[in-house]
Amino acid sequence: MHLNQTGYALLSSLLILSQATAAFGAECSIKSGPQVTPLLELYTSEGCSSCPPADQWLSGIAAAGFTSDKVVPLAFHVDYWDYIGWKDRFGKPEFSARQRQAAKSGVSAFVYTPQVMLNGADFRGWQQASRFTQVIDASLKQPAKVNMNISMAATADDKARVTVSAQGNTPADTKQLDAYIAI
Repeated sequence: MHLNQTGYALLSSLLILSQATAAFGAECSIKSGPQVTPLLELYTSEGCSSCPPADQWLSGIAAAGFTSDKVVPLAFHVDYWDYIGWKDRFGKPEFSARQRQAAKSGVSAFVYTPQVMLNGADFRGWQQASRFTQVIDASLKQPAKVNMNISMAATADDKARVTVSAQGNTPADTKQLDAYIAI
């Protein structure tokens, strides 16, 4: 599974919408912006001795100026370290499968923790602030390939109804559209 630019925009927009809907309890809608908002995925585990610095880094990126309009951060706790005796209470087999699928699609030679993927590609420069800033700034200069409209509304049974419409800017942009929702 490789997220394309449509997936990045959708995740960013839904995160903003879910915060607004939770705060106000009303229907909210949003349109995608003119550029790509980068997606940042951290694959981590409580059983990984090298993961706390990555977890701390991800938790602090908003305070460093990388707000949700500049980058969409997600943490996925994998479960493949559980066998050594420290069960990750947040670990899910689906997150491990997501990471393995990304590796199979060629974005990484193998899976490891902590692994950072930026826009669907293995990114090992996350510990270098200037390198991270450079890559984010370059991503934000990429024009969006899809125009999206998203609305979210709370339903009577305390669920959310999400409506998404997307239109590619060119026929090539609509050839492979994938949408992923994270709330």
